[in-house]
Amino acid sequence: MLTQCCVCKKIRKEGGWVPAPEHYNDASHTYCPRCAEVARREIEAFKAAYVPPTVRRSGVGMLHDMFHQPRPLNRLNRESGL
Repeated sequence: MLTQCCVCKKIRKEGGWVPAPEHYNDASHTYCPRCAEVARREIEAFKAAYVPPTVRRSGVGMLHDMFHQPRPLNRLNRESGL
């Protein structure tokens, strides 16, 4: 079966990758080594820059937190009787 790079459209032929005269719809598509390395670097850069979203809490928990603020347990509060 014919294998073609999905990015640069080169075809794998005799252990190497050569430019294709046209795009083949019936080919098996994959990445050639050069395009695979570029894609891997893009993925690594995205993973390095990605910041996961904060964990969202249910509305009930947020309302509870709004009306029941925890008091810090420090020496000043214990001495003042709070």
